[in-house]
Amino acid sequence: AWNQRRESTRIMGKKGGKKGADAGPGDVAKGAKIFKTKCSACHTVEAGGSNKQGPNLHGLFGRAAGSSDGYSYSAAMSGSGVAWGEDSLMEFLLAPKKYVAGTKMAFAGIKKPAERKDLVAYLNESTDKEKATPDGDGGGGGDIWDTEREHHPGGFALALALDPRAHLYYPEARSLQRTYMGGRAK
Repeated sequence: AWNQRRESTRIMGKKGGKKGADAGPGDVAKGAKIFKTKCSACHTVEAGGSNKQGPNLHGLFGRAAGSSDGYSYSAAMSGSGVAWGEDSLMEFLLAPKKYVAGTKMAFAGIKKPAERKDLVAYLNESTDKEKATPDGDGGGGGDIWDTEREHHPGGFALALALDPRAHLYYPEARSLQRTYMGGRAK
């Protein structure tokens, strides 16, 4: 019995477990509150939303950093080579100025992993371009992918390669994923 108790303490922590970044998916409702208090002064998430002090975040996941049309990014952000996803956002939101040195984003970051995870879950849900396109098919007609293709062909190809859902709305995504990911596309 003593060994079992010791083992469960080692696994769960001293107080019976601690909710952290690895405790499962983030809470979208909590993330919405975090976005409202910490992000909404500078960012919007809806399709066609305006840029504020920071860019509109709609279609964020899979997009190359610094590539959204209509916003003037710092050279550091545009040249960072970051493609936004859950992992990159978790690191960026911890300390933006350390993750992309030279960014003009004036935000200290969110230290608590659970809060970052909740915010990322909310951003994943609220910025999903598939849910917000007028025709409901997640592609075509003037969406962010068409803008990326036209204005940032290299960034567009990389974003398609890194977005696991891209093949749903652009057939060429599979071949780009194989090229960029070394044949590891699903």
